[in-house]
Amino acid sequence: MLIGPDTLGKASLLDALTEMQKNRFNKRNLTEGMHVVAPFLEDVANQQARDFRTAYRSRFKADPSVVAGGFHDAAAVVAEALSKLVTDPADLTEARKELRDRLAEIDRPEKSVTGVTGPLYFNRDGNSIKTVPIGVYRDNRLVSPPAQLSPALSSTRGADQKIYQIAGGYFTPTRVVPTGVRINAVRNIDFKAGTADLDFHIWFRHQGELDLTAVQFPNAVKPVQLRFPEEKRETDGQFYRLYRVEGTFATDFLGPVGIFDDRVIGFQLRHGLSNRERLILVPDLVGMDMGHDRPLTERVADVTKFADEAALAVDRVGIFLDAEPVALMGNPAFVGKKVEGFSRINLGIWVESTDLSFRDMIDTALVLKMFLMFGAVAGLIGIVADRYSRSPSRKWLWFPMVGAVLVMLVTAEPAFIGLFTKQIKSAHLAGLTPMAVQIL
Repeated sequence: MLIGPDTLGKASLLDALTEMQKNRFNKRNLTEGMHVVAPFLEDVANQQARDFRTAYRSRFKADPSVVAGGFHDAAAVVAEALSKLVTDPADLTEARKELRDRLAEIDRPEKSVTGVTGPLYFNRDGNSIKTVPIGVYRDNRLVSPPAQLSPALSSTRGADQKIYQIAGGYFTPTRVVPTGVRINAVRNIDFKAGTADLDFHIWFRHQGELDLTAVQFPNAVKPVQLRFPEEKRETDGQFYRLYRVEGTFATDFLGPVGIFDDRVIGFQLRHGLSNRERLILVPDLVGMDMGHDRPLTERVADVTKFADEAALAVDRVGIFLDAEPVALMGNPAFVGKKVEGFSRINLGIWVESTDLSFRDMIDTALVLKMFLMFGAVAGLIGIVADRYSRSPSRKWLWFPMVGAVLVMLVTAEPAFIGLFTKQIKSAHLAGLTPMAVQIL
């Protein structure tokens, strides 16, 4: 292990060493196997961290630093405390005292605020109880080692689960299991029925025994169970298991889909017994790229079979980690307690229509702005025309008025269809929006 600042886990270090190994060390990989403190580990990051990283990249065209994540979480904790403030904000002295007291109440895992760097709460000295994420470089990628130390948040713990008290907080070792997928075939795609047939290989690399028969596929139409591996290996306590899965899976499983949105094919998987506090299934990004010089999207597109008459194509493919919430179902044992969900892997194949339509070429935000702008122009012309109703020049105002109204009529349909389909959560209602606009 290399001991040093968390900059050792940043991409800038990898870039510098890659340049050195090209020019000075005869292409020797200088980072392979190096363990470092990592400000962000993509394979074990929660969904909130992934959303933050995506939004940050979109706005600033760069990856967020650990400082940016810290400021985000600080603001999240303050916002949580402010939401419970009862003092009149105009009384700054009392409001600040109550804010400090509200922050001090976030003093144990059950009251923690979920941030991009994990759950946030404070000890009696006012320090945030955090773990130090450790990463290991594999094939020039920073990934998680077989175990991480995680905050012990769940109210349900196994008899063999170890708990450590560190600096006023409680932590537990969490197993990290790299999980990889190779798609062999995607066929019988029927978006009307909401199903597709998938054929794929899936593998797991883990330390120690792990009951893989407990792995579940939540969006499988019929239950799929991993029974007999096609290949299995064991070396120095490291296990490798390879399975082949064939089954029918529900489409659009990642949430509601609007009429103009890409459709989604794929699957979800999680362990049915161990929650995220004890087990994290992470995408084996290194293993999935081994032996390939083409991106994952192209490889999956080659084996995806659409009906001959379907004007569809694979747009992108992604594999990511999130957590499936626990179904509490009124259990009094969970009241007022933070309950960890189950680590879940999602593989999505986003499918787009290849039909060329006028609406696809329109920027919804632009036409909405045009609709509002020309609406305002038409309104102003109407006010001026009313004010000078007796003027002989009033008739010339009707020409720009007619032009503004025509632009409003042309932009109204795409503007409002785009606006409503982005806001409406139900795919069925989103599909009815164009009909409603045409009727109006």
